[in-house]
Amino acid sequence: MTLTQKVAFRETLLSPDEESGLVDAYRNDGCRKSLDRLVRTHARMAFSVARRWSNNEAHMQDLAQEGMIGIMRAADKFNPSFGKRFAQYCRWWILSSISSRASEVVCVVDMPDRVFVAHRRKRLEGADAALVGAAVTAVSISEPLGGDEGGATVGDMLVSDETSPESAAVQSEMNWYYRTAVQTAMQGLTEREREILSRRRLAETPETLEVVADFFDLTRERIRQIENAAMAKVERNLRAAGFRAEDLDELVA
Repeated sequence: MTLTQKVAFRETLLSPDEESGLVDAYRNDGCRKSLDRLVRTHARMAFSVARRWSNNEAHMQDLAQEGMIGIMRAADKFNPSFGKRFAQYCRWWILSSISSRASEVVCVVDMPDRVFVAHRRKRLEGADAALVGAAVTAVSISEPLGGDEGGATVGDMLVSDETSPESAAVQSEMNWYYRTAVQTAMQGLTEREREILSRRRLAETPETLEVVADFFDLTRERIRQIENAAMAKVERNLRAAGFRAEDLDELVA
């Protein structure tokens, strides 16, 4: 599906009931029209996130398309019993899809300069393509600075080790979603299971088995058993909510 930013922002937002009805129609009946409507009405989120990564129109459109793929993945994985609206759930998938794609685009400066330009030339014609070729001859991203063969290159100057504000913002939202997902998954635990799991796995400084055992006046082995049983419940709930196996390490490490 290809949507422009202008079209995406003209789409009417769904009410909670409309959203739920479309999700049910797709989940239960495989209705492709419902999936199409879900993607179109949530595409504005994909463009909003894509704009954080690039102000280049073509680049942003590519990233937004990745975000729309994320919406479709969210529709496949969404479970209403998770206790969240689809709009909240699919936002994480949009962030995940776009941030993964954006990291690939950033690495383009590592490509040989003529390979990069040959790829971009496909979008250009006539004089524009000739100008690009001339520019590469004048300044190559693999050209050593100052003529020193062993020194830094122009390409080196284009890459920063610092975390960009865009990356930090996406990571912050993803961390928030992870925490929310775990808290929701823990709702099916007993009060004691939640307390033990929080102390052992979720605290900023996890407590030792001995400390937790003393607090509950139980043996360390019994605490370990309760902790493992609670973790198994949380993992089942997370999988039911549509998380991939590789996400579990981030969520419950």
